[in-house]
Amino acid sequence: MSTLLIQFNSDLLTQDEDPTAKKYYDMLYDGRRPGYQRFGPTWEIPQWIAEMSYVESDADVYFANHVHDALRQAEGYTRVAFSALDCNWKLIQRFARSFQGLVYVGGYVNPGVCSSLNGNILWCCSIRDYCEQRELEYKSGVDYRYFAGAKTIARLTLSTGCRHMCKFCIVPRHIRERDWQDIYQQADEICRLNSPLVYINDKTFGQAGNWWRLPCLFKYIVQYAETTFNGFIIQTTASQFLKLNDDFLLKSGIRYVELGVESYNDEILSDMRKPANIASIDVAIEKLRRLRIKLIPNIIVGLPGESYATYANTIRWCYNNRDVISHINVYNLALYDDAELSREIEHIDADLDENSTGKSYYKDQTVHEWAASAFYSFGMAALRR
Repeated sequence: MSTLLIQFNSDLLTQDEDPTAKKYYDMLYDGRRPGYQRFGPTWEIPQWIAEMSYVESDADVYFANHVHDALRQAEGYTRVAFSALDCNWKLIQRFARSFQGLVYVGGYVNPGVCSSLNGNILWCCSIRDYCEQRELEYKSGVDYRYFAGAKTIARLTLSTGCRHMCKFCIVPRHIRERDWQDIYQQADEICRLNSPLVYINDKTFGQAGNWWRLPCLFKYIVQYAETTFNGFIIQTTASQFLKLNDDFLLKSGIRYVELGVESYNDEILSDMRKPANIASIDVAIEKLRRLRIKLIPNIIVGLPGESYATYANTIRWCYNNRDVISHINVYNLALYDDAELSREIEHIDADLDENSTGKSYYKDQTVHEWAASAFYSFGMAALRR
């Protein structure tokens, strides 16, 4: 019997989302920008499904509209698998309590929050761990057969982990590079999609030693892709981006740089142990402007120390650099149990939800709601340009 891989639809997971946030992301993924187009029931191709489909070639996939829908589809299966996030772990709990088989779960939440009353949830630290529990051979790679024809952004992983020590982050600190056979296997699968953009899935691009091969990878995908390939999106920090030389950036096919700005305030950046300050951010922005590479700033709402004044600094910085900003990613702070910051702030389970601006530990809720609204307003103005 095969394993059923279940993904809850994005509309279900974001039904309690701030209406302004929903309006913004609906605009961003409306298909007018190459790659920024929803894949049916999800915002993007679920990477975990592509990787699980590669190690378990007979796995089935289902996108569920609600828990009862998932349970109906799972009838006859003895095991299912989920990727747990802050916004879906309660749904997984409800599913597991009514499902008679085994429920394999991995993801970005503390294993404890997925515990089930009947104890049928098996936590997997990674897909490799899942394979060991199932006594399957682990293979690193992706299989996009369920997403054929998708025009949304695909993801390609050169490495995992990050050496930075940001207090709100739970990404493992050890860098693991993918070998080139694995990387080109991913590229071959991407070539069979209709993805005009590829997101390099490294948490901080440039830390792993294989970054310099990106121009070769760009030429390869351009040559073999079944549709027009525009280039890459990378995620990195200002300090790491400044280490990349101009010649590399011009040849690599990098079209967008997703920069972990978070807050344009030195005191907050220092307190969060971010590897950048406003001076290095400014130098990075000038470099992007000169090379005509578009910026996607990552902004976090709810960091300790934020106020009307500090938020205003970040909002003003956005407007001052609107000529180079494509759009912004706005995240509500989520206090994951393994993050250092979660040990400093008393919180409840509901505070794990990145879709919610409301947090139990806020002294003044209105300041963060105001900031979120201002960031989304800027984002929608950027999309209209």
